[in-house]
Amino acid sequence: MKNSGIILIMEEREVREIVYGPVHSWRYGKSLGINLLGKVKRICTFSCIYCELGPFSIKEQKELYAINRSVFVPTDLIIDEFKKFMDKDFDVITFSGAGEPTLAKNIKEVCEKIKNFKPDKKIILLTNASLFYLDDARKDILNFDIIDAKIDATNEEFFKKINKPIESIKIENILTGIKELKKEFKGKFHIQIMLTHVNLNQVEKIANFVKKIKPDEVHLNTPTREPWKKPLGTQVLLPLKKYFDDLKVRTPYD
Repeated sequence: MKNSGIILIMEEREVREIVYGPVHSWRYGKSLGINLLGKVKRICTFSCIYCELGPFSIKEQKELYAINRSVFVPTDLIIDEFKKFMDKDFDVITFSGAGEPTLAKNIKEVCEKIKNFKPDKKIILLTNASLFYLDDARKDILNFDIIDAKIDATNEEFFKKINKPIESIKIENILTGIKELKKEFKGKFHIQIMLTHVNLNQVEKIANFVKKIKPDEVHLNTPTREPWKKPLGTQVLLPLKKYFDDLKVRTPYD
């Protein structure tokens, strides 16, 4: 237990590096992380109650929101850092890091360049889907091999409770954006649902939406990292698979 705690602290620090890991992912194996946002506390459209980059004060949370897409770290710098990790042992390359990756306007360029260096490795985007309503944001991510989009709620009340979005982001726009991306994207499309006691009673409603878009996989996740280390147990999480009918559903407990 003591050793696993040390590893956890290292991973939390690492995600603020431009390239970090590899770290273990129960979904994807050994994952080399790409952080397009730089060495910052966080840059995101959300301030989720379970965010592993926190905790932050109310004042800090307001300062860490962003909605406008920009280049936070120059592409050449990211690639230079990536080259230092090319000999590491990893299964996949994951764009995640210190916030929402689609805020970075150079996400397409970075993905294309990394593909040229490691064409044998799948490149995955972990995203909260908040910018999918923007045509340019969707176009910039179509070259990923896998897009893993998060949906923790399908109505505004629970969306605000669990994801605490920047004011201009609405759940209706996110759900519409996900539908649009699913039509356009040719790679594997996965949905992640982070379940806590806050949104547990919303699973059936979320499942009804997810079944309509038919993702390749559904990941029922639950917080296992600080500061919100309050995971749902196996006896609670595993039975929730039934709401997704014949979709492929995975959990950390499988």
